[in-house]
Amino acid sequence: MEGHRVELVMVADDIATGIPGKLQRGPQGRGLAGTIFVHKIAGAAAEEGKSLDEILEILKRVIPSLATLGIATSGCHHPQGGESFSLDSGEVELGLGIHGEAGVTRLKLKSQVENKKVADELVDMVLNPLVQSLSSEEVRDGSFALMINNLGTTTPMEMAIVARRCRTYFQVEGNSKLKIERVICGSIMTALDMSGFSLTFLPLFGEISKYLDAPTEAPAWPRIFPQDVDNFPKISQEFSAENMEKPPSHLTLSWNSQLEQEIFLKILRQVSETAVAQVENFNAMDQVVGDGDLGNSLKSGGKAILQVLDDGKFPGNSAGPSAQLQILAGILQRSLGGSSGPLYSIFFLKMSSRLQELSDTFKLNPKKAWAEAFLAGINGISQLGNSQVGDRTMLDALFPIQQTLHENSTSWLNNSIEAGRRGSESTAKMLPKKGRSVYLGDRVLGHRDAGAEAVVILWESLCRVLE
Repeated sequence: MEGHRVELVMVADDIATGIPGKLQRGPQGRGLAGTIFVHKIAGAAAEEGKSLDEILEILKRVIPSLATLGIATSGCHHPQGGESFSLDSGEVELGLGIHGEAGVTRLKLKSQVENKKVADELVDMVLNPLVQSLSSEEVRDGSFALMINNLGTTTPMEMAIVARRCRTYFQVEGNSKLKIERVICGSIMTALDMSGFSLTFLPLFGEISKYLDAPTEAPAWPRIFPQDVDNFPKISQEFSAENMEKPPSHLTLSWNSQLEQEIFLKILRQVSETAVAQVENFNAMDQVVGDGDLGNSLKSGGKAILQVLDDGKFPGNSAGPSAQLQILAGILQRSLGGSSGPLYSIFFLKMSSRLQELSDTFKLNPKKAWAEAFLAGINGISQLGNSQVGDRTMLDALFPIQQTLHENSTSWLNNSIEAGRRGSESTAKMLPKKGRSVYLGDRVLGHRDAGAEAVVILWESLCRVLE
């Protein structure tokens, strides 16, 4: 509008366009997501009644202090121009703009693409140079706001994982001196359907925090989370053996021999390795009749058990079978995802309690005690899931297996495997009554229940140790 005085400011928060070959803030930097911070601060200051000159002075301090860096795992698709750039599997583009252009460098991930450490590696690729771009005076003297910006099609779950890594990053010694007092996370400045994110640091000097927190009617402005990094809870990315609870003191049942204890640990390792190795098979089965993540869940549980065994944290002779079953239940409760976690956990908890009750039987006839404990575990699953044999669940394989455990023949191991296999095969003719398969109705007919089939495969692995 004519007759209004205006001033021009240039935002250059992109540290990727600084000195060639070095990621740092420079005079030719592009304006990226930090621009949104500038808009918010200027708008809040104006709303408060600051003059144009006063706002200009604030922005002259804000703009040079901003630092942003973005990373992408795919380009974006222009409506008329196709994909802006393409990447091979395991490649990422670092230091890109907001119009779909490629970054200043292309990097290869060190982690496997399916590895959960990929997210941490991506965040660290951005945070490390960002932190290095800050001056020692900025780090020493002030606190910061952190913007976690979705570049387009990064899912809310993936953004939450990025945010989680940002939190743990500042718990590490050497980075904890950075004081992050505000976190803003969302789709703030996007590049169409690009998959990736950018991170922006803003030093919080003077009244900047007040301007960021000021209410706004802008519908896309996300909620800002005040943070106290010094009091962040310590977030564990992996299952930690250090967090295992000790079993109650009343679980006093001891092993009959050292050999029994050794066989039990061999079974744990064998079954866990099978769960990890079968991840793709289990997922494929579950994709047909469920949500396709059974393999990932069982793999997580298997890896957690293997970690405890490899670290020597699983109790040896100091704990008997009841205590060790309860420890196993705790590991699975913390590491197994989805419905598998509580179901497998209750199975071993009920086994633990029943085995303790059968202490005398265990000493005289351990096979009989194990069979009774196995049945108690099945009943625990049935009660928790409000399910029974014939509902097309893991019970349709577990119960037939249990029925063979009382056999005295030398072929009871093979008989148990065959019984479980027949039970799993029978689910292909059942209409689902429980689980996510219920929503598919008769579309699942002809396909075995993934949970039941997984039970058979894991049980067969167990039997191979006992042969």
